[in-house]
Amino acid sequence: ANKTYDGNTTATVSTTGAVLNEQITGDALTVSSSGVFSDKNAAAGKTVIVVSSYLPELLGLADTIGVMCRGELAAIRPRADWTEAEIMCVAMGSV
Repeated sequence: ANKTYDGNTTATVSTTGAVLNEQITGDALTVSSSGVFSDKNAAAGKTVIVVSSYLPELLGLADTIGVMCRGELAAIRPRADWTEAEIMCVAMGSV
């Protein structure tokens, strides 16, 4: 992310171009994302935490992915160790 110093930790996450696959007729699906920098200072190599339900975005953006299940961190792995199906299984408690 390109952060210009502005005194806060807010990160803008774009969902432009999001594609919703396998939508069932009648479903109303939305994509939402939010992000936060680790601190208010701008610099290369800073941690950015992104929360998103759009799995292609996470797999294309993140170096490491943590998955929540029932309000707890269920797993955290490098991006290369995840598929969309594995993320969903962990999030639903199916593993």
